[in-house]
Amino acid sequence: MAFDFSTFDFSTLSRLRPPNAVMPLMRSLLEPVLEHPAFRAALEAAAGAARERSREVTLSGLTRAGKAMVVAGIAHELRARKLDRPVVVLTADNETAERLRETASTFLDWLESGAESGGMVAETKPAGGPALSEANGTPALPERAPALPSLLSVLPALDVSPYEGRSPHAEILERRAVTLWSIARGRTRVLFVPLPAAMARFRDRAFYGSLALELRLRDEIDLDDMVEHLARIGYEAGEPVTNVGQYSVRGGIVDVFPPEAANPLRIEFFGDTIESLREFDPATQRSQKPITSTTLLPLAETPRSPRFFAALVGALLLRQGSGIRGPRSEERESGVRSQELQPGISPNPESRIPNPEPEWAAQYSGPFPGWEFFVPLAEPHPNSLLSLLDQSVRNAASGSSLLVWDEKLGRMQELRRALEGHAAAYDEVRDIVPRRPQPEDVFLTEDEFLKSVEGAPQVSLKEFGVRSSEFGVELANSELSNSELFLPTEPAPATPNFSFPPSPRPSSTERSRRSSKSSSRGSPAGSEWRL
Repeated sequence: MAFDFSTFDFSTLSRLRPPNAVMPLMRSLLEPVLEHPAFRAALEAAAGAARERSREVTLSGLTRAGKAMVVAGIAHELRARKLDRPVVVLTADNETAERLRETASTFLDWLESGAESGGMVAETKPAGGPALSEANGTPALPERAPALPSLLSVLPALDVSPYEGRSPHAEILERRAVTLWSIARGRTRVLFVPLPAAMARFRDRAFYGSLALELRLRDEIDLDDMVEHLARIGYEAGEPVTNVGQYSVRGGIVDVFPPEAANPLRIEFFGDTIESLREFDPATQRSQKPITSTTLLPLAETPRSPRFFAALVGALLLRQGSGIRGPRSEERESGVRSQELQPGISPNPESRIPNPEPEWAAQYSGPFPGWEFFVPLAEPHPNSLLSLLDQSVRNAASGSSLLVWDEKLGRMQELRRALEGHAAAYDEVRDIVPRRPQPEDVFLTEDEFLKSVEGAPQVSLKEFGVRSSEFGVELANSELSNSELFLPTEPAPATPNFSFPPSPRPSSTERSRRSSKSSSRGSPAGSEWRL
């Protein structure tokens, strides 16, 4: 069987699909792939049916679209088996993660006939309660709440290192915050994550789950508390509200423009009760359609507050030694101790002279360039990415998350290069006062990372079947897949062939000739299965 998707625009085809006609055809074309012995072996590993020593299966011979097809097929089959198990796909970079997400989302739509698999899925009734029409028998108000995050998400890597003295791009911070909230709420079905992002340390699920605000008509919420929360999760005050991330307060009316929303929202309070929720036109500022519920998604994964920066300054003082020992500190401390040890003599409070704050303290008492990397110094980040995901699994019987490696040998090289790069960058700034976070404060060490993934079922996807020596590295036995199977996705003729006659596997000479011909046309390798 041969068919080629190299000339297809997956995202366009997904948007234009006629569900009743195209979807059954697409599913029938993909079914032979899903029944291939190599894929079935990978699925058994993903479902946790294999024993401990054979929990990892490697599929080789896959093009990029072939990898996306395998990921979508596994996610589809896990749902069919009622396994609430998130799939984590480790990729090289943000661009690769996004391309795989788009293609896998299209394949999953084909397999599930447009069920909730990807895209921006909006809630059709208020979270935690029925729509008005179900509650009191009257027609519900028209609603177009901001769309919620996709069930196939990307957790992007930051675009700067902790030692550049710069903060990450605002759009990356926004997307990370929304994705982490989605993970905490158990909405993430497949997560595509570049290895640098997977190396980070994370907080607990409850923290990320509290980042967004879910509001409904007639909810009671303190207006001041809501405004304070908006400021903490990255929103900026602005009048009038015209851009994403702005909010304004006029008496009992709050205008806010959350991410993923088509238009800004106007929230009217009567006391502490939400009386009205409406979209409004940012150009004219006139209210438009009413809605019954909304979710104000975060723009930052790290809330900003005076309390946090006070804790950060304290942590930096402890790391630096300021406030513990200063000029003549031993003299003062010995005097205090001698008074405390003498019966009947109370220590003189004036003898406890606090050290003055260093000059840098004022600069670090509020947001400064690169402050996001200092957060683990002041607030605990006890989780790896997989342990955070496992906290969010609703059904404990589903087991741990499934880890899918996109070119595992390459990712292991990348892991070591990244850690070496962070160590070298830290050495260049280690004498700066106050001390910068060490790499192990922000990222998992190699041993910690490998330990965090060792208990998870794993599937490794490879374009070619190669030995580790061809990459110039030697991997420990625990890093090698226990079984490697060939699932070919070879170049096919330019014209898609949707017939299924049995055909012999082409010889290596023929494959080489076809590859040469494809290269001369300048077209990329096709996404096509020859089984």
